[in-house]
Amino acid sequence: MRTVALDSETTGGSPRLGDRACEIGLVEMVDGRRTGRTWQSYFNPKRDVHFGALRVHGLSNDFLSDKPLFEERAEEILDFIDGAPCKAHNARFDRDVLINEFAVTGLEIPTIDFYDTIPMAKKHLTGGRFKLDILVQRLGITAPERKLHGALLDAEILGMCVEKLEDLQPGFLAQYIGSNPCLNHLPKFMDEAGVVTRDRKHQRPESSARRTDFSSFTPEWVREMDVTYFADPETEDDQTIPVAAESDLPTLD
Repeated sequence: MRTVALDSETTGGSPRLGDRACEIGLVEMVDGRRTGRTWQSYFNPKRDVHFGALRVHGLSNDFLSDKPLFEERAEEILDFIDGAPCKAHNARFDRDVLINEFAVTGLEIPTIDFYDTIPMAKKHLTGGRFKLDILVQRLGITAPERKLHGALLDAEILGMCVEKLEDLQPGFLAQYIGSNPCLNHLPKFMDEAGVVTRDRKHQRPESSARRTDFSSFTPEWVREMDVTYFADPETEDDQTIPVAAESDLPTLD
């Protein structure tokens, strides 16, 4: 069974309020094992990086200023995923990030099956915490040392965790995906607005027909995006931003 481990780094913690992807990393896995095939790209998010997010991944505005736009490499992401289920740690966030990128850049929104590796890990571990760094320790994995988060690095580490789960129970990943539903294909704020994804997720239309018609979105959602996407990041007050609180910043030393 082919799956993809996915991770993203962002300008902040709320795609709903306009935060954008600044790095995406993908790691191919077959039958619960990494194949060595990966994909990674930084992006110019066209907005400033929140200070808290900068402390997490170290991707500065200057560093990202000359990187490609998401829409310039979106096709490569879909080609790499190629209809495979995607695994992510706290997958709702990474789903929101990726799907939001297609929406705000005007690309047609794809249907991608996301599965969260936190409930996967809870099938083998009881109690305690399940942050990725902690999960590595609890599973006894020797992972690469890191001072900062990186999308490809974190996707690789996630792949190592999945491999360990496979060691504990051969065939676990395929069994889990086969018996559990994927996450909703859309972020909650898009789902409530009546946004739709492509019905045929394995067949992408020609590029000339791949732009999303924003007139099909509800006026309320369009107005919200117009306000929040161009909002001053220094004045945004979104309690969902996980990096805003000092206590929530990861300890990587």
